[in-house]
Amino acid sequence: CAGDSSEYSYWGFIAEEVAEIDPRLVHWKTVEVTYDEKGAAVETPCDPEPEGVAYDRFVPHLLNLIKRQQQAIETLEQRLSDSTT
Repeated sequence: CAGDSSEYSYWGFIAEEVAEIDPRLVHWKTVEVTYDEKGAAVETPCDPEPEGVAYDRFVPHLLNLIKRQQQAIETLEQRLSDSTT
């Protein structure tokens, strides 16, 4: 984007790839916006296509993943502790 600093790199996910994993994690484009000869916006419905990643929706998924991993770690630690006693 024009306002982005050229001194920094920006990282992110590709909306199409995220949509293949979980369509709820992307923003979908459902209208094509063009402009007529007078400069007025004209919206035309289009087939839905991934337009951007909804990063704020990742948090619940990540918290659930952390919880499951923590449980797996604790189970493995208990097994290790049981096998050494």
